[in-house]
Amino acid sequence: PFENVPLRDNFYQSCSFLPLPFALITTTNERGFTSIGPYALQFPLQISEQYSMLLVTRAGSNTATNLRSNGKCALNYIEYDKELLESVVDLGYPGVPPAT
Repeated sequence: PFENVPLRDNFYQSCSFLPLPFALITTTNERGFTSIGPYALQFPLQISEQYSMLLVTRAGSNTATNLRSNGKCALNYIEYDKELLESVVDLGYPGVPPAT
C-alpha cells in the first residue's frame, strides 16, 4: 500500500528513505534526434514555490548537452524489474550518438 506523505518545506529530506525509481530521460538535439538515458540520481529539489527536480549527469553526456541547448527533457519513470535492469543500464552507454 502507498503511504500518504504530507508536503513540507524539507520534502526531499522527509522522503529520503524512499528508493527512487529509474527515470529514462529523453532529450532532443538541435537536429531533432532523440537521446535516451537511464538515471537514478534524480530527486525532488524544491516544492515551496514551484516544483523542481535535481538531476545528476555527466557534463559531456547527450542528456547534459541537449539540456544546455534547449532546456527541455522528459522523465519517463519505469517499474523496477531485475530481469530488465541490464538492458536499461545499456541505454546509458557513453558515446552512443543519438542518430543510431
